[in-house]
Amino acid sequence: MEKMWPVVRDIGSIARYMPSLASSEVIDNKEPGVGAVRQCVNRAGKGWSEECTTFDPSGSFALRFRSEDENFPFPASAMAGGWAVNEGPAKYGSTVTVWWELTPHPRWLSLLILPALAKQVDREIPRVISRMAVAATGRATVVR
Repeated sequence: MEKMWPVVRDIGSIARYMPSLASSEVIDNKEPGVGAVRQCVNRAGKGWSEECTTFDPSGSFALRFRSEDENFPFPASAMAGGWAVNEGPAKYGSTVTVWWELTPHPRWLSLLILPALAKQVDREIPRVISRMAVAATGRATVVR
């Protein structure tokens, strides 16, 4: 955990590990923590911001997507997510948990949006965590 948490907690660097992002940064040069705002831009040029709502220096944080911002690119009226790093079994070192919640907008789209989004996240996030693990340890690791 002591190697993985510093990589995960660097919320402004998510674009280094997530190929769908063209850029990411914490605006106003704030340290990771409550109130810090991460600005992300995807490869299609669409941008959004995420505000850190909770931050536990021992291994977790939560973000609120600013869905009220003009040009918010996702079909959601509310989105939140979070990351946690915990001690894993001795041979694995750390366990990384990522979670997301959203309220689709309009609601009738939920039957279409949620399965598609879940499939994309299930495909992308393990790869992101694997890239973070390589950055943290300098070696390839297995992500389940």
